[in-house]
Amino acid sequence: MATVLLIDDEARVGAALRFALSPHGVDVVQETSAAAGIERARTSAPDCILLDVDLAGDDGLVACRALKADDRTARIPVIMLTGMVDATSTARGFEAGADDYVPKPFTPRELHARIQAHLRRAGAA
Repeated sequence: MATVLLIDDEARVGAALRFALSPHGVDVVQETSAAAGIERARTSAPDCILLDVDLAGDDGLVACRALKADDRTARIPVIMLTGMVDATSTARGFEAGADDYVPKPFTPRELHARIQAHLRRAGAA
């Protein structure tokens, strides 16, 4: 079973993703702040990270840069989840080190396919 760390300040997003992804063998664990998410990624080494760009009081882009700058987490695929879909925002996500950028709303099927693609590339699928 793959473990995905969701860093998103909305509990309902975590509940929805657990419901949608658990039948596909994906265990979703959630942290609601960038700092807690970064620490959990460092200590638990999830297979993939889903990171909201707009966290309450935090910046997901800053968190992404921190994850990619740390040897313990640099190789973990980071998929940014966001409602910001303009070209500038997308470019900023990739410039911060994101491996993928998924606009909200997204379908669980597409997100699962993207997660699986990144896990295959990382050798975790």
